[in-house]
Amino acid sequence: MEYKLSDEYKNIRILLVEDDDQTLEKLHNILKKVYAEIVIAINGSDALIKFKKHYSEDKHFDLIISDLNMPKINGLELLECVRTIDEFVPFIFLTAHLEVNTLLKVVKLDIDDYLKKPINVDELITSINKTTKKKLKDASIKGVNIYLDDNFYWDTKTKSLYLNDSPINLTRKEIDLLDILFKNINISVTTEVIIYKLWEDCSDFEIAVINLKNLLSRLRKKVPELKVKNTYGLGYQIRSKDERI
Repeated sequence: MEYKLSDEYKNIRILLVEDDDQTLEKLHNILKKVYAEIVIAINGSDALIKFKKHYSEDKHFDLIISDLNMPKINGLELLECVRTIDEFVPFIFLTAHLEVNTLLKVVKLDIDDYLKKPINVDELITSINKTTKKKLKDASIKGVNIYLDDNFYWDTKTKSLYLNDSPINLTRKEIDLLDILFKNINISVTTEVIIYKLWEDCSDFEIAVINLKNLLSRLRKKVPELKVKNTYGLGYQIRSKDERI
């Protein structure tokens, strides 16, 4: 069957996770004919490595489709790990059976759908498009600029900070830090996630923490209007003017 979709639905990056070779091959062959990019992973551990790699390269996934029962790292553990890095990436589970206790856990971690095996391809495509539509709608509501005050905002397209309609000169690391915080506006981002994104190759975590504190200190001096909140045990966050965003 040929699926005709508009570009906004086709041009998405999907991480497909399945430990059964035949199921993985079947779904991959079908989905790659419909969507722009399908990255495959053979288990939860492989998926987490690929998710982190893409995230560090700012190649965010638009959707994760994952088997639930897998070796090494199962689907629930994968979801928990992913949610510490990205709280909003849509998630669809594939499972032969889902126990009530497990269902309650995945719902709390905000999944978008779950489908029972054997997978009906039409149902999967419908679920993907429904999830993608919701994500696109949420993104359009948020708009391009995130306002911290009437004349103080972050341009999400150009990754620029403006005050009184004038761009503030920022270093590459300052831009990268703000990009992380604004992508998670009104939500605390852990120190570990920030360090992983900014200094992925750093082998000394304590030094990386010092570097982060120094970076924040310089940024606060440069832009006193910028309020980066540090909540002990949770991490750092920036709050928008309208916290409903």
